[in-house]
Order: sequence, then C-alpha cells, then structure tokens
Amino acid sequence: MRHFEKVIGEEFLTSNIENNEYSYQKKYRKNKKFTREEIAKIQGKEKSDKLNVNVDRRFFNNGVAVLVEKKQGQSIGKYKKQIENYEKLERAIGTRHVIGILYDIETGEFICTTNPEETSFQGMKHYEGIFEHKVKKDEVYGVVQSINNKLHKLGVSNLVSRMMFTGLALVALRMAKEDDTPIPRTTFEDMKTSLTNIIKDRIPTDNENKNSKLSLLSEEFSKISINESTQEDVEEIYENIDKISEWITSYSWSGKDAMGIFFNEFRRYANKSEHGQVFTPEIWTDLMYKLVGVDYTCKVLDAACGSGTFLTKSMSKMIKEKEVNKKKIMEEHIFGIEWAKELYILACVNMLIHKDGKSNIIQGDSTTEDIGEWIKEKKINKVLMNPPFENQTGIKIVKNVLDNVEENSICAFILPDRTFYTKSKKIINGLLCKHTLEKIIKMPEKVWSGLAGVTTSIFIFRTGIPHNNKNIVKYWIKEDELVTVKNGGRQDVNNKWLDNGTKNLLKYWTDLINNTREHETKQIGKDLEYMVPKEEIILTKEDFQKVVLDRILFENPKIKEIVVEVKEKISEIKEKDWILWAIREKSNMEDKK
Repeated sequence: MRHFEKVIGEEFLTSNIENNEYSYQKKYRKNKKFTREEIAKIQGKEKSDKLNVNVDRRFFNNGVAVLVEKKQGQSIGKYKKQIENYEKLERAIGTRHVIGILYDIETGEFICTTNPEETSFQGMKHYEGIFEHKVKKDEVYGVVQSINNKLHKLGVSNLVSRMMFTGLALVALRMAKEDDTPIPRTTFEDMKTSLTNIIKDRIPTDNENKNSKLSLLSEEFSKISINESTQEDVEEIYENIDKISEWITSYSWSGKDAMGIFFNEFRRYANKSEHGQVFTPEIWTDLMYKLVGVDYTCKVLDAACGSGTFLTKSMSKMIKEKEVNKKKIMEEHIFGIEWAKELYILACVNMLIHKDGKSNIIQGDSTTEDIGEWIKEKKINKVLMNPPFENQTGIKIVKNVLDNVEENSICAFILPDRTFYTKSKKIINGLLCKHTLEKIIKMPEKVWSGLAGVTTSIFIFRTGIPHNNKNIVKYWIKEDELVTVKNGGRQDVNNKWLDNGTKNLLKYWTDLINNTREHETKQIGKDLEYMVPKEEIILTKEDFQKVVLDRILFENPKIKEIVVEVKEKISEIKEKDWILWAIREKSNMEDKK
C-alpha cells in the first residue's frame, strides 16, 4: 500500500523538513523543539549515541498522532525500538495518544507497535476511535450536577453565571493543557485569575472585533465570585471541569450542546425570573438541520442564537461531513446574532468549547435594518431559529431574516402554533407577500414542559417566492418518546433521535416530512397552523335525561330524599319477586290481546 498517506488522510500530514518528514529537533506550530541533549535523555541514551530524530511520516488530528516509519525490503521487526523512540518524543511534546507503525513499502509487511491487533492502514478517524471514550449521558449529567451543587453552595446563585463560569473554565482549561500551563488551585481566586488570563491572552484572534469579544468574555469571567471556599472545594470544581473537558474533546461528543446540558441541570436552582430563558432541546436541532437540507457548503444563520445550540450542532455536522473544510466552515459558514448580553456571552463560550474562536457571532438587534444589511452581506442560504415568543419581537425577526437571506433559501423557525393569527397582520401580510410557507410540523405539547408554557410548531419557508394562498403540507409529531430523568430533565435515553443512520424516530420523521409521505396526521390546506382535530362529541337522549335529572335533584333536595327512599325499598325486593312480577305482567299483556 504505497499510497498509505491517502488512506490515513493527507490533510492530517504534518511536516517540518524536506520529503514530508517530521523532525523533533525543529519547531512545528506550537510543538516544542528538542535539543540533542533532550532527545538523548528522552530516549535513554547518551548525546554521542545514534539518536532517532526524524520520523518518515507524522499525521495528527484531535490529539492523536500516527507515526509511520518506512522501510524497503527489510525485516522490519528489528526496527521496533526506532519507532518506539519516536513515540517517546511524541509523548514528550504533549501528545497523549500515539500510534506507532512500521511498514515495508516493498513487501507490504505491517507492524503496529502500540496496537498489535491492527493489521493494515486505516483512516484517521479510526485511529481517533481507538482512544475514544464513549460519552455517556448519565456520566455527563452526574458531573454537571456535582458542579452545579458546589457552585450554588458557594454562592453563585445566578443561572447564567454558573453556566458562564463552567463554560469559560472549560475553554481556558483546555487551552492551558495545550500550552502546558499549570493552573494554581490553592484558592478559587488564584484559579479564576489564571484561567481569566488564559482567556485574555491565549485564544488566537485575527481582528479587533474578536479581541473585543475576548475582552468581554474575560471581563465577565473575572466578575464571578464565590463565598469563602476551601482548597478541597477548588480541587473538586477543577477536577469535574477537567472531566467534562476530556469528554468534549472526544470525537463521540459530536457537537452535543454543552450549554443545553448545563441549562437542564443548572436551572434547578434558577430564580423564578430566570425560567423565561428557553434552550432548544437537542433532538429538534438535529431534525431541523435535516429538514432544511443543510450540508457543508451552506451558510447557516441563527438570528436569535441564545446559547448557540443550532450553531454548534450545524458546525459539528458540517465538519463531520467535510473535515478538510473545517477552518473554512468555522470562519465562513456559521453566523449568529444575539441581543441579550448574557446569552451572547454564552453563545461565544459554547462555540469556543467546540474549538471555534473565529465564529461570526455578533451582539445586535435582529429586528433592525442594520442587522438586515449584515445578513444580506453574508449571503445566508439556510436558517435555523427559535426566536422569542413574546410580543411582536419574534415575528419581526422572522420577517427581517427572510427579507435579507438569499432568494430560494430554506428557513425553519420554531414559533407558537397560532403565530400567524395572533401577531401583527401588517407584518404577517408583508412576510407572506414575499415568501412561501411550505410546511408546518406541530411539535409535542411536552417540548417546553415547565419552561415556556406554550405549544409550538416548526414553520418552514422558502424565500423570494410569494405565498399566494398556496396549500401547506402539515404533520403532527404527537410524541417524542423522551424520558424524564430525575434532576436531568427530559432526555433521549433510548436514542430514538440519535443521528447514527439507524431506523429511529429521527430518520423516520425526516424521511416522512422531506418526501411528504402519507401519515395519519398529514394535512394539506391553506390554514396557517396545524388544525388539531376536535374529538367528536355525541349526545344521546339518555345523556340529556341524566343531566336534566341531576339538575332537578340538585335544585330540589326533598325530591332527592324521596328518590333515595324509593331506591332503598326497591333494593329490599327479592329477585324471585321481580321474576314473578314480570311473569304476571307478561300474562296480563297476552290476555289483553
């Protein structure tokens, strides 16, 4: 397999000397370069000994390095020590997960020194998966619950502050590890100051706007304070955040919304006023992504992005589809706008947690012309949104977005069921005279259970084409089959909505809606909402008589007493007396005939 570079992935090849080789005596990006003395010490040799310095090929991605040493027509088994020396150097520069491979390009002989069960070259994702810790939801919620309890106990009473601290600490801690920077943990203030400086100084920025964003993050982070704490408290917080940091860098995290997980747990201690904040459940971000047909070439906008749920999910899926376009996707394909300062900060933190320091998230009012112009400049062609429900704000944002994205764009919004009958007629008419409402998907009533207190639908538009009273295709997802977990909210514990290609609810509803297949809930009509069928009520003569009799008895207590007395006397009559009476009655009727 002479072209093993293509199998592993040429985009992951790292080289700092000629012939695509990698030298541990040369600097590469943030990787440290070693002196000959240092290399000898790492390899357990003397400076004057023959040292292994340059490996033939080094591939790197997501904290995993694959080192390949090529030979030709030789017994490669005798070179195991050589590749093991390269592995030592790789670990010395801070790489935790290393794969070492010896390969004879003539005979095809293959030896993987770190994982002997490997018998041939595989793609980079395979090697990442070898070290993969499969993230388990109950583990995540358990650790987040521990952080929540500790921060609340130490006086961080504000929900957003707890989320902000945890998120920013995650980002800073990961940066600290990458730069091999120790974090003091004697006191909370020492730890916070160190993490604040990392946020301020270590996250790469390209322009003034991003510098101001980072300044805002570090400023808000530095404001968070706690009551008196012990070193044990600080250690516990650090260790739990470190665990989450490890999980988030894991490939199996797959863009899970960290802030959504924090919110589900942290809102248990929320003040009454904080319960108005709504975070879109992850199963709906997955479904909407598929319903509007997003791929790695699209430009995705959320103009009321909150904590960034739709953006992190879209970014993750687009990168997974086209890993080589990762940098471009982060810089040119993800856009967000948020008016509320605290939520804007959370969105920035959420994107940074997912290793995106360059996202186009701005703070602004999405109902204004200026923001409309900003949207137009970005040439957006997909929209995923859950705008505010209250007053006219949400529908104003929807119109401004639809008016300024590219023509023929597909845009999905979560809105209250009767939005198009309860909001400004002027705005609604102005919206529908330019854009077509193609589909409505009514969501289960429990989606916002305990949060927003409304029932909602997903409204899917195509821009630039007047609605003209067209028929709308509608469906009703009556149940999402989520399970309420103690202290964890409603969760997809049975993976009914997991995006893994299996025949589950996500695949079922995506196929059904995108192909407008027949379904018992399907409707086609001009109404601007899903019309929930009313249960048929049949009133019988007996029902009517019973209601009338109950009313008479209620208004005439004495009659009720008489009826009760008659019933008691009737109950005393024996069954055989009833039978004899029935026989006599029948005999009398026959005599009359």
